[in-house]
Amino acid sequence: MVWAILGAQQSKAMREILGSGSERIIAVVGGTMLDETLRNTLEDSFFRIAGKA
Repeated sequence: MVWAILGAQQSKAMREILGSGSERIIAVVGGTMLDETLRNTLEDSFFRIAGKA
C-alpha cells in the first residue's frame, strides 16, 4: 500500500486550516487537498504501470 507523503507546504497548510477552527474551511480546503493528493497518486501509479507494460 502506498501512502501520500505531505511536503512542507502541505503540512503547513494542514496546520493552518486545522487551527482556523472553522468546520467549513476544514471541509472545503481539506477536501481540495485530498482531491489533489489522490489525483497525483493515481497519475503516478498509472504512469509507472504504463511504463512497465
